[in-house]
Amino acid sequence: MGEGELKCLRMAGTQHGVISRKQALECGLTPRELSRRCTARRFVRVFPTVFRIEGAPETYHQQLKALSLWLGSGFAISHRTAARLHGFARFSDEEVIEAVCTRNVRKRKGAKVHRIDSLDHRDVSSIDGLRVTSPTKTILALAPTLAEHDLRSMLDEALRRKWTTLDRLESALKKVGELRSEFGALARLIHEYQGGDGPTESELESMTLELIDMAGLPRPVKQRSVVVNGRVRRLDFWWPDFKIVLEVDGYAHHSSPRSFEDDRRRNNALVTRGCLVLHWTWQLIQDEPEHLIEELQRCMARRA
Repeated sequence: MGEGELKCLRMAGTQHGVISRKQALECGLTPRELSRRCTARRFVRVFPTVFRIEGAPETYHQQLKALSLWLGSGFAISHRTAARLHGFARFSDEEVIEAVCTRNVRKRKGAKVHRIDSLDHRDVSSIDGLRVTSPTKTILALAPTLAEHDLRSMLDEALRRKWTTLDRLESALKKVGELRSEFGALARLIHEYQGGDGPTESELESMTLELIDMAGLPRPVKQRSVVVNGRVRRLDFWWPDFKIVLEVDGYAHHSSPRSFEDDRRRNNALVTRGCLVLHWTWQLIQDEPEHLIEELQRCMARRA
């Protein structure tokens, strides 16, 4: 075994067992030597200009690295493959690897390469040394193909885990044309999470108070200030005799993971003080007002 081949083996050992033609030549092999090793099956062609070293175990990451070496530049692993690499829960077993590329490439079995006009560096993340579309770009790429409940789940997970924000998603959507029909579901979800067409918080509180009065329940104290974890917080509705807190949440109330976490922290602190915390939403007030009132009456009866 010559020095050139030894260098190839060492390099492939750092790349999941694969090496590109360009790298092999840089290691010292001549085109003829490379061809002979391919004929002898010591180098197994994976993509047109990428080879797997004989005996190297075939793995998922090897496929991804081989695809990356083949595409070279102006590309990123994308769509369902990117979702899997980022860790989105519903994309754990994707057989065909996908990527986007700024030039046309030949179709290859086991790989799907989508042609795009441009790829901004802000749309690319690095995972295990691989170029992968960012969570925002990945959501945008999959939005036209996912059922709305799957898209909602993906969006919820990305916001909860702070992989993206509504502002980033809205900005990305505007770049591709938010009025395009294939992005309708994503546009609706972003609109909903940002507040939708529901009432303002003050309007929602007025609706809640009206519902409580109509049921003949004791009037709560509105906007009671309390100190929780060293910070002054306002409770939407407070019944001191029952130690019941009622919070009314609009669509935009938890539009960011931070506000969601802050509220959970506050709720936990109130519970440790012996308070019962209830949450009503605009949708529940619209659809199930009787159920909400019955629930509140039961809580008051238990705490009377």
